[in-house]
Amino acid sequence: MTHLAAGRFGDPEQGALCDLVGSAGRAGVSIRALVTPAEIDEVRHLMEAIWGPAVVVPRNVLRGMVLAGAPLLVAERDGLAVGFALGFLGWEGGIHFHSHQVGVVEAARGSGVGSALKLAQRLACLQHGVREMRWTFDPLLRPNAAFNLQLLGAQVRAFLPDCYGPREDNFNSGERTDRLEVTWDLTRPLATHDSDEVTGPFLIDPEPLPHRSPNLLAPGSVIPIPEDYARLRRADRGLADAWRTAVGSALAEAVDSGLAITGFSSDGYLIGEQTR
Repeated sequence: MTHLAAGRFGDPEQGALCDLVGSAGRAGVSIRALVTPAEIDEVRHLMEAIWGPAVVVPRNVLRGMVLAGAPLLVAERDGLAVGFALGFLGWEGGIHFHSHQVGVVEAARGSGVGSALKLAQRLACLQHGVREMRWTFDPLLRPNAAFNLQLLGAQVRAFLPDCYGPREDNFNSGERTDRLEVTWDLTRPLATHDSDEVTGPFLIDPEPLPHRSPNLLAPGSVIPIPEDYARLRRADRGLADAWRTAVGSALAEAVDSGLAITGFSSDGYLIGEQTR
């Protein structure tokens, strides 16, 4: 069961509500908005458990965001907090909601908690007349790319090299924080396709180390990524760094050329013409 603001639901809000209820049910969680300082500390504890102490947002900042209306959401399973979502309004390039953090404790990852939280953010936005959501994600993380571009139907808006600068946390320490920024039209139904067709040449050769292939950049080209970057980084830091450099360079080349990242397949990112 979800505990969000009540409202008069119509299209697309009704669809968003149905999507959220189904997703939360499959994940076995309830989602509620936090308000009080004591409740806000629940999220701060989760932040530290997931990322480490360096990225824990001060209580007064979170409280101020909540007072301003920003939805601070927690997902609970069997009475325990297992995930949270934090975001705020933005106006760069038009009014939108920036989904800054969605985190899930390690034991609950891969069970649909993150999906339910993202859909809860979507419903909260639509209840307040906000129709676009944006966020960033690491382009080397295959599950994130598939979720964002295939399931949700979000579209890549920009490639942001070293977006956050150096970070010291459980996931990003020692990494260049390259990110893709995506935009999600909240009024559209969830995407239904599993994969996009691959027709063009790969822009990266994986052997002996990942490097730019001789293939010409053109619509239909593919930027491959590793099968499991997080595992690769733990096993072979040098190889992981080579992938980071090669993928980042290829994404920048594609965007700088005036083309766009238009989809994601089992092989990697698909390059196409700009549509907006």
